[in-house]
Amino acid sequence: TGFDGIEIHAAHGYLIDQFLNDGVNCRRDEYGRNAENRCRFLKQVLESIITDDQSSSVSVGTAGQGIWPCHKVGVRLSPHD
Repeated sequence: TGFDGIEIHAAHGYLIDQFLNDGVNCRRDEYGRNAENRCRFLKQVLESIITDDQSSSVSVGTAGQGIWPCHKVGVRLSPHD
């Protein structure tokens, strides 16, 4: 009835990976060009799901707050050639 945690899949050509990959991401806005900008989308995803409440495995989120404590969230990355 519940989950022990979640994993954000940011590898193997999926959407977040496309933002991270400088060979694919040709954007010229705040989501492209340098490494900091290319990581922005992943950072926003994480900020939207992580809560500051470490006391429970899942919290009830409200506007601007996540629902998972950071120790229950993982990110899958893959290296690029």
